[in-house]
Amino acid sequence: MQENIENPQTALTKFYLKIVGMVIVLTILIAIIQVVVTILLELLKIQFKVNIDLPWIVISQFGTFFLLAIVIAKRSGNIRESLKLNWNFPTIWLIPLTLGWLAMIALESSITTFTIYLLPHEMGAWLANQFESLDKFYRGIFNLDSANFVQIWIVLLAGALTPAICEELFFRGMLLSKTRQYISVRSSLILTSLLFAAIHFQPVSFPMLFIIGFYLGITVIITGSIYPAIIIHFINNSITFITMTYDSTPYMNVIQDNSDMFRELGLGLVAILTIILLYKYFFKSKLSFEHKGNHPSDS
Repeated sequence: MQENIENPQTALTKFYLKIVGMVIVLTILIAIIQVVVTILLELLKIQFKVNIDLPWIVISQFGTFFLLAIVIAKRSGNIRESLKLNWNFPTIWLIPLTLGWLAMIALESSITTFTIYLLPHEMGAWLANQFESLDKFYRGIFNLDSANFVQIWIVLLAGALTPAICEELFFRGMLLSKTRQYISVRSSLILTSLLFAAIHFQPVSFPMLFIIGFYLGITVIITGSIYPAIIIHFINNSITFITMTYDSTPYMNVIQDNSDMFRELGLGLVAILTIILLYKYFFKSKLSFEHKGNHPSDS
């Protein structure tokens, strides 16, 4: 009797549904625990001088992404290979990889600025308000408006380093490795990047989050290591928090004042030139989308 072999795409779909389900369940459990602890602290009239949201951010990251990455990678039989826990690449590669990332950040800033400025006033104002609301949300969670030197370092550890470690081990470590067993490298990068962007629940930042996920995935593919992705992710988060702390210029200023347009144009052109040169002399020779999984199609 012929054995039924499950279609790779079907198996991958089931795996992703399980992953998303487990993330949701763990997130809900942690949220319930946070609510209970908060109520108990209020009943006992216990107050803290530090922002108690920060420990919950760390607990949430380690209790979902880190935990699932370790458990699933361990079940695969080779946790180091599944999570790409190695440094088998020239350290000097970190320079072009980081430069490429900084160029993409600069280009994204220019595109966002020009988009807000060139859109009809109502649409530009709406987009600017969306970005300002997102900034206000993070400023409130991390108390960035009144942060001192010590608080900034605490924020960088809780809000920058912790997600860099946990999310990279989950998305570019375990999940990317697992997905490549079923579909091509290119499709794996797209799928994991889409989930990475979607799981942040930030519609206005979805395109940039997708690009972030895709670039970090490419970094892991090129180096065969998770560590450069963690470093770049940490740099990205740190720049974001430091900018929020020391630069409170409203996005609406882009609509009201076009004096920065030439600066943004120059920044964008330099970023594009940098990306082109890095692709020609670094990425092109090292990046291969050749399929290395179990399924030969879609390569």
